[in-house]
Amino acid sequence: MYDHTLPNLVWILLIIGCTRYVDAASLRCYNGSMDNPMIVPLDFPRPLINNSCIETNRVTKFFISGFNRNVTSEESITILSAYIKRGDVNVVYLDWAEEATKENLGTVLGYLKAASNTQNIGFRFAAALLNLRDGGLEFTKVHLVGHSLGAQIAGITGNTLRDQGYVLQRATCLDPAGPLYSGLISFKNGVGPECAKQVDVVHTDPGGYGIAARAGTADFWPNYQGGKTVQPGCPSGNYPLLSQEGLCSHVAAWMYFAETINDCNCFPSASAPDYATWLNTNGTTNSTIYMGEYISPEARGPDTEDDCGSKINIQLHPM
Repeated sequence: MYDHTLPNLVWILLIIGCTRYVDAASLRCYNGSMDNPMIVPLDFPRPLINNSCIETNRVTKFFISGFNRNVTSEESITILSAYIKRGDVNVVYLDWAEEATKENLGTVLGYLKAASNTQNIGFRFAAALLNLRDGGLEFTKVHLVGHSLGAQIAGITGNTLRDQGYVLQRATCLDPAGPLYSGLISFKNGVGPECAKQVDVVHTDPGGYGIAARAGTADFWPNYQGGKTVQPGCPSGNYPLLSQEGLCSHVAAWMYFAETINDCNCFPSASAPDYATWLNTNGTTNSTIYMGEYISPEARGPDTEDDCGSKINIQLHPM
């Protein structure tokens, strides 16, 4: 956990446009292994269809990593490899590493640059998906998976498409980034329950590096204890910004999800209108929902305005 309140000077710098936009994003499509992916510019994606890297009769999984991460980061390799191992889906990585890197700006300004770039990347990714749709991609077979700022890009993309009359089938948002996406001064276009037909959100560090509010059609709160959440195996305390110890609970979201890709039904969850109700009933439920890749298409959170309602995962899982 950490205090992500930014100094007033930083907000001023953001407003006057201190960040530099780099137009380098691409799509990497994998055909059977992590070796030799087909790489196309984000703004010219049609060869993925024309050269059959994306087979339109299959579900297509798009993975999007977060701030200062890239295709060689642990979460990217783990999730992409797990989907490739399945062998029955198209696997594509949205590579926005140049736009996501902190370069030599330092952590705070680097994050501001990356967070502001998410909006443009989301708009362009939406345009790329429309281009692929014109080539035969079916939006009912599209599943976006994003972690941290990558989850917010998934939300922006879905929202942009919905504004144009199109709806993606599913967006899985793994601990969506909180800084600059929550609070009074923040981007309002991000993860929300309307960015896809099904939006499953996993909150492992709510109020820390991740958002603390409900944002999906089904929200999961692994090991939530009311307020500060520390995942099993993670240290508690205050740590330097973006330190390995401080990021531990935030990272847990993609680790949990990756485990479910080739091992379904790992994380049984109980539904409740809020945390207090779940606590009073000791997590008992008449129906079990499983968090992760194989969530039921009909899974929905309770109809409540409470930020900590929806699905509560009760299974402790040391990392």
